[in-house]
Amino acid sequence: MERRRLRVCYFSEAYYAGHGGRTHAREFFGALERHPAVSTAAVVPLDVAPKREGTAIAGLRLPYHWRLFASFWLRGTKYYPRLRAYLQRRAFDWLILRATAYSTLMLSLLQRDFPTLRLALEVNASLFVEELHAIPLRRAFRRFEAMQFNRAERVICVSQALSEMLCEVGLDRRRLLVCHNGVNPEQFFPDPAARAALRGALGFGDDRIVLGYLGGMERFRDLPLLVDAVADMRAAGARHLALIFAGDGDDGPAVRARIDARRADLEGAVAFLGWLPYERGRATVAAFDIALFPFSQQYGSPQKLFEYLAAGKAVIGPDVAAVREVFRDGEQMLLVRDVGQLKLAIARLAADPGLRQRLGERGRADVLTRHTWSAVAERIVSSLAEDRCAS
Repeated sequence: MERRRLRVCYFSEAYYAGHGGRTHAREFFGALERHPAVSTAAVVPLDVAPKREGTAIAGLRLPYHWRLFASFWLRGTKYYPRLRAYLQRRAFDWLILRATAYSTLMLSLLQRDFPTLRLALEVNASLFVEELHAIPLRRAFRRFEAMQFNRAERVICVSQALSEMLCEVGLDRRRLLVCHNGVNPEQFFPDPAARAALRGALGFGDDRIVLGYLGGMERFRDLPLLVDAVADMRAAGARHLALIFAGDGDDGPAVRARIDARRADLEGAVAFLGWLPYERGRATVAAFDIALFPFSQQYGSPQKLFEYLAAGKAVIGPDVAAVREVFRDGEQMLLVRDVGQLKLAIARLAADPGLRQRLGERGRADVLTRHTWSAVAERIVSSLAEDRCAS
């Protein structure tokens, strides 16, 4: 007997945001919508990407972490009535929520108001590890977070490393599905024409080895160290190296300040393009000879690594647990742990065009085989369908 196709609703603030989470949300939802086992896929409409409700609590004399926590709670009180009204008008088998402080707190309300609706939670980080790491009684809050996660029938973690962190504080392993990030091969692919156009516009000729970073500029990425590494190498004689930064974020001012401070070593060899629309990502990455994403947390699954590889680039990535789950050093990319290893990897790739080509070809073949957004959707939909049949 043929299985009934799934009716799936997706709730994600990131879908409407201006940061990198928007790409994840939109590409995943697009693949979900196209999946043959899904009859209905709908995203809960939100008019604009909401700001943190800091203005509502700005006058409170509270430490930053408590004000931030309160702002998340206020956001939940605003969005739950919208979500409830949307679900009351339509029939779904599953609701997939991207985990945030407020969406996690919604789970108990959803269980009360929609007892037959199955819940899946998409988890990319722990709030109390990433944003509220300085909050008092942090481990107790982490346990509370895991307890809330256990209200969902399926908890979709972006890495095995993250799932282990959550299980240590009480997440039920039986609910887990580990699913790494993906890439849209129609958006990222080798593009020689775009490479020539951007390098020409920036004045970087074919005699330059262009290093590049595209993505958010959060502080944990340590991007000022990347500036110093390239400036040091140029000061030591590697004048053929050039550097492109595309993106912005909390650490953007620090990156620009470090570029200014090292201007003598980087003169005529650095371009800071700032934030760019997602659609310009391919053209920007096309200009790189070596794509950089050298530092990250242990548990994240950096989406840019998948996009760099789909574009056929030689990549230097972070030697952290979540990345080692997916890629091997010397096979799809070179992995580094510190600035010293970063410099050695840059020098090795800059001196060996054959190695750059081999890594780019192997990396692209790997992500197109295993890590497209369609493959991500297939893994998740299969898990949801199995869970429904088992119940």
